[in-house]
Amino acid sequence: MTDTKFRNPLPIISVAQTLTASFVDLGDEQDMREFTKLGLFLNININNSENIQVKAIGRTSAGDAIEYLLPIRSANFSAGQVGVKTFVLELENDVDQGIILEVETGNIIPFVQLQVKVGTVGATAGIISNALVSKSYV
Repeated sequence: MTDTKFRNPLPIISVAQTLTASFVDLGDEQDMREFTKLGLFLNININNSENIQVKAIGRTSAGDAIEYLLPIRSANFSAGQVGVKTFVLELENDVDQGIILEVETGNIIPFVQLQVKVGTVGATAGIISNALVSKSYV
């Protein structure tokens, strides 16, 4: 029998996060020392912005300045087209939507920081209205 652990999705932001043209942290760094997969649930209000981008950064210790880009393994989304460009997931269809992303750490990356940005900030900037993270070990 396979040993499995699962942590229910928990919010990583307490208020909506306005998207900018530069990558910024989405919530706090995630401690993955007991887990192999991270699920990210995002609710996006695009407003007048374009091309939301998401990336995951691995770190060997908490707050480490040395960062390693992690592949986003899968994406389920309710609308739009998704492109992956060198470890950055980009939503190419600019509509409000909910998406689910998965990052696999293989139990070798102890800390993960998620970051977001937009390609073009519109007159009314896009926002992440809700962001949840779940963790699992299989």
